[in-house]
Amino acid sequence: MGKGHSEKIQAVLRSGWGGILKPVARNGLLCFGPSRGQSVTFVRPEQWLGSWRDVEPDAALIEVARRYLRAYGPATKIDFARWWGNWPGVGNTAWAGLADELAPVSIEGQRADLLAADLEQLSADTPEPAVRLLPNFDPYLMGHANRDHLFSSEHRSRVSRMAGWISAVVQWMAAWSRRGLMSPPSERSP
Repeated sequence: MGKGHSEKIQAVLRSGWGGILKPVARNGLLCFGPSRGQSVTFVRPEQWLGSWRDVEPDAALIEVARRYLRAYGPATKIDFARWWGNWPGVGNTAWAGLADELAPVSIEGQRADLLAADLEQLSADTPEPAVRLLPNFDPYLMGHANRDHLFSSEHRSRVSRMAGWISAVVQWMAAWSRRGLMSPPSERSP
């Protein structure tokens, strides 16, 4: 693949399409377009969306991190970096920009962060324990670099399988406390 081209170009081509498409998407030049049957398409956002405004890249990254924490928090800057694309410095840049908005929490002894604005509501909520079916590639499972707080590590190979396959999970959800999950991971199963 890429015969006659530099080793760097050959390495990018062998790494899969993400290595080529993600940098272009990060620069606002590409996004998913309308599906054509089972085929994925890509388009230039400003042409497809009709309205587009350029945003300063660091401000945009901070806003994406804020929205990420609203959806997946508590989380770490490493979780965010993995979810967003893992290019150098992305987690540090995002967390530095959110520094005044973050509240540290502990999840089973590990530090993570929430938006301080969300902490009071999450602390006040006392949902009933529930069983949830999370389907293959559920965004909740995909949003964290380390998933040990989502299911017991003994089940890791059954959930996060070869070639990035994420299996369906039946998860028992407990209430959050200011100290983290109230149930130990051994009581949760895939």
